[in-house]
Amino acid sequence: KLKYFVHWKGYPKEEDSWEPVENLRDNNGVSDEFHHTHPSAPRPRPRNVRFNYKTIENFTTTPHLPGHLYNWENGKMQSVRPISVDTILKRGVMS
Repeated sequence: KLKYFVHWKGYPKEEDSWEPVENLRDNNGVSDEFHHTHPSAPRPRPRNVRFNYKTIENFTTTPHLPGHLYNWENGKMQSVRPISVDTILKRGVMS
């Protein structure tokens, strides 16, 4: 959850606090000024943002089913024994 460290005007530093972004909606442009001077700082995502996902057709074909499963992270085989088609389908490797 996004929070800002706030120094409250007219109060000592001991009163500084971390405030959730929801508490700072009406801040007279202070957060805009902050993000202008700190452009890489995390910022709240606008509420009206929509992500349009769409299905992409798979154009890849394989002449045969894989005989072994490989680890996606390091590319090494997880098992040296061959796997069956039933195992592949159960694990969701191929649809």
